Amino acid sequence: MAGHYLRKRLRSAPVARRMAWFSGILLVVSALMLRLGAVEFAVFEILLALVATIGGAALVLAGFGLQRVWSRGHEGGAAALGAFVVGLFVAAPFALGGALALSNPPINMAETDGLAEAVDEPAPVDPAAVVNGRVFPVRASQMYQTVRLVLGDVGWSVSGVETADPKPVAEDTAEPPEPAPAPSVIAGGIPVPTPRVAPDEEAGEGEADPLDRPESGEYRVTAEARDLILRLPSDVEIRITEDEEQAYLDLRSVSRFGSRDLGQNRRFIENFLERVDAAMIGATSTPKG
Repeated sequence: MAGHYLRKRLRSAPVARRMAWFSGILLVVSALMLRLGAVEFAVFEILLALVATIGGAALVLAGFGLQRVWSRGHEGGAAALGAFVVGLFVAAPFALGGALALSNPPINMAETDGLAEAVDEPAPVDPAAVVNGRVFPVRASQMYQTVRLVLGDVGWSVSGVETADPKPVAEDTAEPPEPAPAPSVIAGGIPVPTPRVAPDEEAGEGEADPLDRPESGEYRVTAEARDLILRLPSDVEIRITEDEEQAYLDLRSVSRFGSRDLGQNRRFIENFLERVDAAMIGATSTPKG
């Protein structure tokens, strides 16, 4: 008598697939909400913990189902494989975060050596958070103009600029220019037109640049930097000092949220300094330290 073999169907595979897709969607939605400012960082941490729990459970169930399919020939292998693949995509950001946490010090800041060595400034927890500052054979005012250009390139929001030791400005002793003569008249009584300033130019002349500062021996710029993916803010301080016709450039970047930055603040500083080096082509850059 011929027997009829019935293959058992995996009950865990559909459950794992639904859990994997739910955790993936929750991860994307949570990141978008944080990026748009719809949730606080503390709420985002809770959502991440929920995503990790559900996604991890989905991976376990999917792995168990694949083992059953391989060893006992159960049906439902496609659902288990799909759940496993989606679970791996969900786990990828957590794996990357773990790798960055292991390769970076457990702090939420970074700074250059000039600020780290200052007596009145707090020292970083780990020397790995210290980056070499820059020294250029230029005036502090020239360095400040370059920093302004780089700030525009990186897209940091400047909240304030402080100066110290203002340089004296030479008084203008030249006599004021004489008023322009009245339009002349040619034969026949037709006036000769004189050039005038365009209305747009007149309006632009009265607008003051908020970052424009007089020449000084020291500049302190406060700004806000945000990462590309989650737009998490970091408070940045930029210090420019002048000594013996050399400009010293130092930075500090501190995350506003969280106790670990996964190296983001160091990347902020290194990227900024690389752009300054490129902008200062022709002047000799000397890393400090």
